[in-house]
Amino acid sequence: MIGYEATSGRYATYILGYYQCYVYKNLGAAKNYFNRCVQFAKETDADASAYYWASLLGLARIAKEEKAWDLAFQYCKQVMEHAEKKSAQYTEAKKLLAEARKARRKSKN
Repeated sequence: MIGYEATSGRYATYILGYYQCYVYKNLGAAKNYFNRCVQFAKETDADASAYYWASLLGLARIAKEEKAWDLAFQYCKQVMEHAEKKSAQYTEAKKLLAEARKARRKSKN
C-alpha cells in the first residue's frame, strides 16, 4: 500500500506474503509480497532481520513447490549466509538446500 516507509513495508509485505502463501495458497501473490519484503530489507540494510530470512525461506519453499531447484538453492544459500547458525531459519534452509540438491540431481538424470 502507498505510504509505507521501508521498515513498515517490510513488516506488511511479509505478513501479506505469509497469508497469501499459507492461508490462501496463492503462490503467485505470495512470491510478489516476499520479493517486495526482501527489497525493503535491502533498502534499510536489514538483512540480519528475521523477516528477511523468513521471506527468503518462503521464496525457497515456493521455488521447491514449482520445482525450480536452482532458484530454491539460491534462496537457501542466501538465508544461510545471513541467518544466525542457531536460528530455526538457518536449520530449515539447510534442510531445504539438501532437498533441492537431491531433487536437482534426480531431475538431471
